[in-house]
Amino acid sequence: MTMTMDAMLASPAPVAVTPVRPKALRPGDTIGVALPSSSPRESRVRRGARVLERAGFQVRLDPVLLAPRRYHRARRVARLRWV
Repeated sequence: MTMTMDAMLASPAPVAVTPVRPKALRPGDTIGVALPSSSPRESRVRRGARVLERAGFQVRLDPVLLAPRRYHRARRVARLRWV
């Protein structure tokens, strides 16, 4: 069966999608900070953590967040262990 270009580009019928919304964070909740493929400046990470703590949240930093790695902050196994 051969389809025309118009048939391939035609949009399918719209589907109703209900967004999934997580519960709102509340003071005392924990926020985990992980940057699996970024090289952040330590000062910015610490400053961001302080802002979250001042807002009443517990902050959990990925243990290898500031490790000196070039592309990925940690090997896959270590990243999975933290999650």
